[in-house]
Amino acid sequence: MPTRTPPRPDPLHPLRPQVCIHRCICAGIPFTELLALAKANNLTADDLAQQTGASAGCGMCRPYLETALNTGETSFTQLMTTARKTR
Repeated sequence: MPTRTPPRPDPLHPLRPQVCIHRCICAGIPFTELLALAKANNLTADDLAQQTGASAGCGMCRPYLETALNTGETSFTQLMTTARKTR
């Protein structure tokens, strides 16, 4: 299992660590596993939601899941409301 980088302190608020999003909280599945599953089976975000429940609960991770599929990134340090298309 790959190691993840610990969150860095926020320069504006040094006592509060920066956010580090690396999994779907509702389904409890890391984006690394979801990306591997998607690549191995040519799955879309909708397919993953249907098969694993990832992004089908609260939906907050949907932009991160779509970004992981678009770019290969699996750990995020910024809050997102829409997916990025490229890295």
